[in-house]
Amino acid sequence: MTKISNWLFTILCYLPYLYLTIYYSYILRAIIKIGRIPTYNNPDPKELGFNVHRNIVYKSFDIIVYTFGVFLLLLLAAYFLKKLRVKKIHFRLMCIGIVLFILDLLLNPFNEWFLD
Repeated sequence: MTKISNWLFTILCYLPYLYLTIYYSYILRAIIKIGRIPTYNNPDPKELGFNVHRNIVYKSFDIIVYTFGVFLLLLLAAYFLKKLRVKKIHFRLMCIGIVLFILDLLLNPFNEWFLD
């Protein structure tokens, strides 16, 4: 059980970074295609022709939201069941990933363009 939980903690702590990589690669592709930084409704992200990439960004966002819930459940299980141990690096990486994800949602000017 501890090998599975350690493996799961390891995977979960890197998922926020994977989402940010996918999201910013979409923005980079848009900048390269249109030759400038996109602004609200100019052009619409749906008109760029990156439908598969855009859907991957949407799905990875959903996965990240579920990841936070699963991580919290595993953290509670590790707290109450003394057999499960969370390595400090996994806990720190996940906390940093959560903070980066939330800051990206709140402060990123591309969200207005991407989510319109």
